[in-house]
Amino acid sequence: MAEMKEKLKALLKLQTVDEKIKELRTKLEAVPLKEKELQEELERARARLEEKRARHREMIREQNRKNFELQEQNEKLNKYKAQRFQVKTNEAYAALEREIENTLKRCAELEDEILNLMISIEAFEEEIKREEKLVQEAERRYEEEMRKLKEFAAALKAEIDSWVEKRNDLLGGIDPDLLRRYEEWLNKKDDFVLSIVEDNVCGRCFLAIPPQTINELKKGEKLITCSSCGRILIWKGWLDEEA
Repeated sequence: MAEMKEKLKALLKLQTVDEKIKELRTKLEAVPLKEKELQEELERARARLEEKRARHREMIREQNRKNFELQEQNEKLNKYKAQRFQVKTNEAYAALEREIENTLKRCAELEDEILNLMISIEAFEEEIKREEKLVQEAERRYEEEMRKLKEFAAALKAEIDSWVEKRNDLLGGIDPDLLRRYEEWLNKKDDFVLSIVEDNVCGRCFLAIPPQTINELKKGEKLITCSSCGRILIWKGWLDEEA
């Protein structure tokens, strides 16, 4: 059995482990993004509630302003009524009556506006209660999902550590020159250098491998690379032998 074939099969075991480690680390890197999404979702729910609370406070202030104005209008009305007994001309009396009429009209308007505000405030308070429940649900969901994410991340880290141990165990059986070439490719391209050839096609770039190259590859006597992507080729039949 050709020596290069065995070296490449050993290197493929390392690559398989590294692919698993990369997959797990990708999942782990996604955890903070998911945590951020959960935080933003909760903040949006809280912001909606605060917006409604701010609107409610403004409605209360508006109600207080109208109540104060109504009080002023009533005081003005009482003053005008008291002046009825003090005017001495018909013209002054008529002017006073017009003021009383306008004030009564404004009082009626204010009373309607205050009543409408009271109805709106009451309905809005119910809406706030519903929004508060939604926020409470969002907070519970946030806490639960964050707990799950922390557990998930801890499990991923433990699994990564386990695969890293397997990797370290494999390193001693890898040809140093092949390992150097493997790691240079990995560091430079953040990808893997070995490509399994199946059906006479490169498993990475899918280039059809010429028959002569296939024959040389099957022998497992020397290193053969893909003429397109430059990866080191491995014949799938070698792996089927161990299946």
